[in-house]
Amino acid sequence: NAVLTADIDLSGEAWTPIGSSSNPYTGTFDGAGHTIDGMTIQSTGYNMGFVGYLYTNGVIQNLTLGENCSVSCDGNYVGGICGYNYGGTITGCTNHGTVNNTGTGDNTGTGDKYTGGICAYNRSGSTVTGCTNTGTVSGSSKYVGGVCGCTSGTVTNSTHTGTVSGTGTYVGGICAY
Repeated sequence: NAVLTADIDLSGEAWTPIGSSSNPYTGTFDGAGHTIDGMTIQSTGYNMGFVGYLYTNGVIQNLTLGENCSVSCDGNYVGGICGYNYGGTITGCTNHGTVNNTGTGDNTGTGDKYTGGICAYNRSGSTVTGCTNTGTVSGSSKYVGGVCGCTSGTVTNSTHTGTVSGTGTYVGGICAY
């Protein structure tokens, strides 16, 4: 578990996402209303975001990513706050940064997909609530959304006011699919 006690500037530092599919994050990360700015992720692969893979009972709450944050990846499950939410809860979080999935998947169910300002993929049993994305979200494959790229879980009381663009199928303001 972690609680921020001040704003953090990560400018000039490469960020490695917290949690992966082989070592998922199951704790509580409480931003306590603070902002992380300057976070940069440039990578290839799966589960990219501040938290890469949030697992059952894991929580990310009250965290803001500043406008100088950038997640620009060639991969699958690329999000601002979280790449892949597998049964966790994301609540009261805001992303002002840029999320861009540069992958060139083939839009037939394989290849690079799932891009979201808050969470790229919000699996069944997962929750995103009270979150806001004002940043730009773009992707070159399917499932590009302002809050979630794709959800089979729950998304409530969340907003998106940034720009969303995609060259593949399923592009949407709150959730693409």
